[in-house]
Amino acid sequence: MKKEIFEILMNSLDRMFSMSVNKKEKETDYNDKIFKMIKENDLPAPFRELTIENQLILVTGKNVSVRFAMKIQELKNRLGGNVTDKQLYRIISFLKEDEGGKLYVNLSKTQIMMIRSYFIIIFIAIIYGVKLFWPLSEHIHDLNSFLFFCLGLFFYYGFCLFFLNLMGKEQLAIIIKKKIDKLR
Repeated sequence: MKKEIFEILMNSLDRMFSMSVNKKEKETDYNDKIFKMIKENDLPAPFRELTIENQLILVTGKNVSVRFAMKIQELKNRLGGNVTDKQLYRIISFLKEDEGGKLYVNLSKTQIMMIRSYFIIIFIAIIYGVKLFWPLSEHIHDLNSFLFFCLGLFFYYGFCLFFLNLMGKEQLAIIIKKKIDKLR
């Protein structure tokens, strides 16, 4: 009985996974066919740009124009090997163009100070958690008190990590801004 339930569960998961993969493949194949048709029939530029932008959305997951994607690639090449496309697309809301058409990270000194102070507050909360839960650990005498203690730790540090994760894009933007400033 357990084996049959396990097989049914695995088959359902396999179908769900294949449906999501097949959908992405079908969209890519569809856009490839349109792209080939546009090349062969020499259709107008707006149709060509629309197809290229649809392909770009499938690849990056972000709704950006081809011109902006080319600028992101240029920024990636300017910054060097350890900055990826994925990182740059994560901070797309902070990227702006200067007069020369080059991308830069638009963060003011005030925003950087606020982000850093937020990280300091979270770091202090993590250290405070150790100070808070250390005396409570001495009162563990049975399984219920141990489970309550572990549940408290889980929720406290889970919230700390959640709030720390909220500022991941901003921290990445600060790091990339420093790299861009070094190049200037």
